Amino acid sequence: MTRRGRADASPPAFRGHKELRAALSSALARETLPATVLIHGMPGCGKQSLALWLARIRLCTGDPAPCDRCTSCRLARRLEHPDIHW
Repeated sequence: MTRRGRADASPPAFRGHKELRAALSSALARETLPATVLIHGMPGCGKQSLALWLARIRLCTGDPAPCDRCTSCRLARRLEHPDIHW
């Protein structure tokens, strides 16, 4: 739990969706990730975790992203980053 009583937004290691994460990581590396990404699926399939993982990678200032150590990662994990609107 965080200081404000909310659970962290993502687990330490996000698992699953290996192929999708590889495709998104590749698009980020090539700078071809679209400005908008629609994530949909059945309840409980990991949409929220995937969205937060992608946001943390995009906002991370460390290496490798997400580093979970920089200010951006810490704020994103707590859903307090000014660029994450949840």
